Amino acid sequence: MTESKRNLIQGLFEEYDIQTADDIQDALKDLLTGATMRLIFRRFPQSTRRVLYETLNIMIYIN
Repeated sequence: MTESKRNLIQGLFEEYDIQTADDIQDALKDLLTGATMRLIFRRFPQSTRRVLYETLNIMIYIN
């Protein structure tokens, strides 16, 4: 593992105050949700965005 990757991981642990496996899951969910939302708003037409947004929110709520 490179030094820059170690620094990135350490930064994530500090930013999200990761102590448990659940903390890691929550951090990944937060990071991936943001990335997914950016993709939705860039790549899909307005009519599709709302449906995808609502579906994603339901999936996050359920999990």
